[in-house]
Amino acid sequence: MGHGGHHGGGFHGGGHHGGFHGGGFHGGGGHYGGYYGGSGYSDDPGEAKAVLWIRLFMIYICLIALSVSGDITFLNPININIFAAGIVFAAIGLRTQSRTAVISKIKGNLPVLLGDIAFNGDRPIERYGDGSIWAGKKSKKYRINFHHEEYGAICREVVKDTISRTPRIVWTNLWVWVIGIGIGFFINLFFYESVIPTFENMWMSDEAFAFIDDLVYYFPSLVCLLSGIICFVLAKVRDSILHKCACRIVQEISSMKEKAASEKTIKTELMKKWYYKVCPNCGAAAGVLKSCGSCGSSLEVKEGDVLNSSVYRMGDYSDISNMHDRD
Repeated sequence: MGHGGHHGGGFHGGGHHGGFHGGGFHGGGGHYGGYYGGSGYSDDPGEAKAVLWIRLFMIYICLIALSVSGDITFLNPININIFAAGIVFAAIGLRTQSRTAVISKIKGNLPVLLGDIAFNGDRPIERYGDGSIWAGKKSKKYRINFHHEEYGAICREVVKDTISRTPRIVWTNLWVWVIGIGIGFFINLFFYESVIPTFENMWMSDEAFAFIDDLVYYFPSLVCLLSGIICFVLAKVRDSILHKCACRIVQEISSMKEKAASEKTIKTELMKKWYYKVCPNCGAAAGVLKSCGSCGSSLEVKEGDVLNSSVYRMGDYSDISNMHDRD
């Protein structure tokens, strides 16, 4: 596609002119009828996705063929491939949107429901945590259960805190970038023919005009590619952040469990009372009784007592000779 025109007069001729009203594009319906007249998708989600990708690939092949034959002049193999790359990037990124859809509820302080889980991949062998809350040690796989009966509140608190400290763009609905792809493809139909005449009447070198001509022609497809790449990158960033959240949640849960176990042990020990084996009142041997069998005095050790005999704790009958050995 050459850049021509009569440059001697200061004017240029865009190398991508032609439009799409010549009948070639609209007359190409015969190429598509076979793919849209099918029996529909299968009930199996995996098979339905495979069929969808096959159909998209066949449409891609048809567009390439039509552009090569000259039936559609607003598309060529280069910008078709740019559009296709943007769509592939976006499709990969959108897989994260369905796995982390609950994040929008956390952002909006909405109640979580049974099944509101953010996850990435199956549970690996090497991981932190267990059950429905874990994080991979050597991978970015994770699972955060926001409706967990005991730890759901911690999950929501940690993730919400993380959201507040990270750029908002990370947590936007990824379908926004798919809309960007659609807009890029739509404006591709008329953008070049609407914009390039402005530059055709400007004084500039052939080389400068050649650059602007290509830039204007490929701009919509580059918008599509950029939208797809942003969708893909944000999906990866989101997974990385949520993996760190899962690690932090697991650590906090572990600390809570350790604290609860320590408090239970301390409480159990404190509930054990100390008793004299020899009555401090009458000197009679008391054995392991709680009160003296001779005078009836209580054998319980009181705060500030001066120990002059061995004592024991209920459940622990070993001799302890001084108060410093008490827990």
